[in-house]
Amino acid sequence: KMRDYANLYVEAGNQDNDFAAVAGGFDPKRGLAIDGKKTYGDGDLVIHFDITDPWQKEGGLPTFLVNDRFATDDYETFELMTEHAVDFSFEIDAIGIARSDYDVGSRGLDLDGNHDTGLHEGANGTTTLISQLKMKGYLGPEDLHISNNGNGFGAVDSNGNGVFDDAELAASTGVGDANSKITWSAYTMITDMEFYLDIAGVQIRDMAIHNKRGDLTGLDGTSSFYFAHSIREIYAVRNVVPKMRSDGTVDFVDGIAINT
Repeated sequence: KMRDYANLYVEAGNQDNDFAAVAGGFDPKRGLAIDGKKTYGDGDLVIHFDITDPWQKEGGLPTFLVNDRFATDDYETFELMTEHAVDFSFEIDAIGIARSDYDVGSRGLDLDGNHDTGLHEGANGTTTLISQLKMKGYLGPEDLHISNNGNGFGAVDSNGNGVFDDAELAASTGVGDANSKITWSAYTMITDMEFYLDIAGVQIRDMAIHNKRGDLTGLDGTSSFYFAHSIREIYAVRNVVPKMRSDGTVDFVDGIAINT
């Protein structure tokens, strides 16, 4: 969508050449290509989360049109506004576990003072896992993709285009990775996070998760616009998980794979 949005400025006659570069698929600030729209296989399920009005905090799209800001804003203003379009902030007091006879809502978790004194405030039979979690930042686009490649196993994407064609599916071996997978892709920028991991005796303060250093790309090598990019896959595997038996022999069994 960065390309689509930048093109609105180009069409309005904006003289900042960076808009034309971004609309054409190149990020001039980082010297990297920008993703185009992805294509998916026939019957795939895709749920996409993204901003709908990056100009909302500046009065929304109607205000931009009335004030002719597409023609007058510079690229730096546009990028910062777009990166910060969806902000979030939340706090969690504590998360813990308790025995089955715990009275829900009663005092139970270790909070506050015990972090400094080491004294435990919780009721017997309760354990605080994490407390005083605070997090804020910005969200980029996210995709939940469930591929429709049938129920087979062992297909190989021989041409590397990310989609199994009929010939590749026909060559499935019946073992190995499932042909169909669930994939979650997310861009996130956390500007400040702190929490106590009570059960491990660890405190984290002023933690940030972003991509403002290094090569500035996402996992696919294209511009990430400072967002950290994560991809997670979940899929079945068949007859490839080794199982050691007591007599020293090895069998291969089914399992579930989680790549993150």
